[in-house]
Amino acid sequence: MCDFYDPEFLNECRELMAENVVEKDKVNFCSYFRITSKSRAFEDNNKKDIDAAESLFKDLSSRDLSPNDRSPKDH
Repeated sequence: MCDFYDPEFLNECRELMAENVVEKDKVNFCSYFRITSKSRAFEDNNKKDIDAAESLFKDLSSRDLSPNDRSPKDH
């Protein structure tokens, strides 16, 4: 897998100058190809974890947890 591979980018490549490879199942050449040191599965799981954490904290930040706004029975 290439470091520049990203399915969310145009032509699935983060390198803007790279040519579009239409037939990816056949032999092709890209001068920008750089073998990745990370596993794509690891990146996908990491993104899911980050999204879940952001969602959690977004939910918490939308609540007003100010102690001044509590009723006397909450203290």
